[in-house]
Amino acid sequence: MSALLRAQWVVPIVSPPVPDGAVVVENGLIADVGPAHLLSRRHHRAQHIDLGRAAIFPGLINAHTHLELTSLGNMPCPAGG
Repeated sequence: MSALLRAQWVVPIVSPPVPDGAVVVENGLIADVGPAHLLSRRHHRAQHIDLGRAAIFPGLINAHTHLELTSLGNMPCPAGG
């Protein structure tokens, strides 16, 4: 099953931003990126999901972390908390 994610902006890593863009995801992988009107025709069987005024950054991985808190992972919670 594939999904077509449509948003106000798609910001690819290696090309200019695409207004009213889309990203097609197949089996958890990015399969296509481009203008929504073109991808909608090319991938008409995909599940279409409109994200509205969002921006999609295909290929960008959220690497946000709090390394200073990793040692707290195995500590028990205080009573009542």
